[in-house]
Amino acid sequence: MKRMYPYIRPWLWAMVAAILFKGAGAVTDLLIPYMMGILIDTGIATGEAHQIVVMCLAMLFLTLVTAGFNILANFISARATQKIGERIRNALYSHIQKLTIKDVDRVETPSLITRVTNDVEHVQRTLLMMTRFMVRAPIMAIGGVCLSLMLDPVLTLVIFVGMILLGVASMSVYKVTRPIYRRVQQAIDRLTTILREGLSGIRVIKSFNKSEYEINRFTSQSKEVKKHELKAGLFNAYMDPSIGLITNMTIAVVLFCSGFRVEAGALEIGKIFTIVNYINMILNAMTRIPRMFMMFSRANTSSARIAEILDIEESTEYGKADDRKCENTVLEFRDVSFAYPGSPANSLKHVSFKVKKGETLAVIGATGSGKTTLQNLILRLYEPSEGSIRFEGRDIREYSKRALNRMVTAAMQQYTIFGMTIRDNIILDQDFEEDRLERSARSAQIMDLIDELDDHFEYEIAQNGTNLSGGQKQRISVARTLYRQADLTILDDVSSALDYRTDLRLRSALRRNYKGKAVLLISQRISSVRGADQILVLEKGAAVGLGTHEELIRNCEAYRDICRTQAVEVPEGGECHA
Repeated sequence: MKRMYPYIRPWLWAMVAAILFKGAGAVTDLLIPYMMGILIDTGIATGEAHQIVVMCLAMLFLTLVTAGFNILANFISARATQKIGERIRNALYSHIQKLTIKDVDRVETPSLITRVTNDVEHVQRTLLMMTRFMVRAPIMAIGGVCLSLMLDPVLTLVIFVGMILLGVASMSVYKVTRPIYRRVQQAIDRLTTILREGLSGIRVIKSFNKSEYEINRFTSQSKEVKKHELKAGLFNAYMDPSIGLITNMTIAVVLFCSGFRVEAGALEIGKIFTIVNYINMILNAMTRIPRMFMMFSRANTSSARIAEILDIEESTEYGKADDRKCENTVLEFRDVSFAYPGSPANSLKHVSFKVKKGETLAVIGATGSGKTTLQNLILRLYEPSEGSIRFEGRDIREYSKRALNRMVTAAMQQYTIFGMTIRDNIILDQDFEEDRLERSARSAQIMDLIDELDDHFEYEIAQNGTNLSGGQKQRISVARTLYRQADLTILDDVSSALDYRTDLRLRSALRRNYKGKAVLLISQRISSVRGADQILVLEKGAAVGLGTHEELIRNCEAYRDICRTQAVEVPEGGECHA
């Protein structure tokens, strides 16, 4: 829980105030049974009506004061813990956004989701319980014992025995359930993974008629969560009957002993009533303390999981350069190789090429040849294993994160459409310029759709773009990329959901409206890449061809094979030149 202190600190005053109000309420609550004993011994026993009225009014006043303190404390603690939970969630989400893909892969996305939601909720609930019972429970226990000692030290010894028995039972349950709750959180992570895969891949599941298989897989993991939860719940279930047994046994022994004390004239009836009330208060407070320990155990596990994410330092180190050297070469790969973490083979092998201002470099190759990996290295989602990447005359590692994001932009193969207006999806909180917005939309060939809509750019898109077709979503993603007007624009297989005519118009608009900008076009279509200034052919991560369409047709067998599979005529003969 120590790692949570920076997020608790701004609301520490509120938590302290709630604790103090709860403590004050506990003190006034302790006085009510004491006054009840006085009422019985000095009022009811003697029949003095005046004494009865005075004590009843005093008890009513104390009850109202206790209620006021508790209401105020509960309100403050609820507000403070909600704000603390909000701060922790925001901090987690902000930190996750700064991590590289490599960092995220270390924890896995479902686990991150669980930590931002479920784990933060556990910490928040524990803080709420601490502010409500951390002071009240000890005051009730200690205060009750002290007042019982004042009334009758002999009977208080019986209460001590009950407290010891209750403490032993509580700590035993705490020690047993702590590791179980850790396993519960891990099982929930795995359950979230299966749920996320089932929702994101629902089309694949239905297409291959695997619904029954996925249901069984989810049910199996759900049973795993149930097993751990039941195990923890079983040990916790022992607490309530144990508490009831110890409390009732303590009261029975006190009442038994008090009979002898009354006969000996050492104890009055009113004091017996008061001591019995204090027994209930003390042992009830004692039950709160172990429950706090159990919640603290679960929150401690959750806070450790949260701290694990917050302690991950961004593995990508950025430089401080914000300016370009303004060289003619926008992007250069120098003998770059890369292997994904844990993979024995390189996904890219000694790749070298240059892209100059105003040029379009197309990258083509079979699935798994390293096209998207190449894009990830340019965006610094991963770092090359060997070689270097230079951007506008500098090593890419010399640029600051802000400068790099300003100079490079990409339309991803796996695009994301947000649940907001078309305009907001395109500009993504950048400075709004109407002409720039319309130019990017027209270039991306999405303006025809926008003109047909009543709200135009203000049309609300559903979450994940469920009210748009695949091609429409992809064109909005391209428009978002073009709006940035970056020095280098990466288009990763953006033609996959577009027909040939729309694809041709998109490429023509890029050449016409974004002259002087470098474009890296990743595609599997010959029709999409043949007009590029240069075409890089990748095969199993290696660059096996670099040149124009005509040059590669003559010299690169791998490119010729791709042409043949797409019914493009090629001459016979020729060798492949890297």
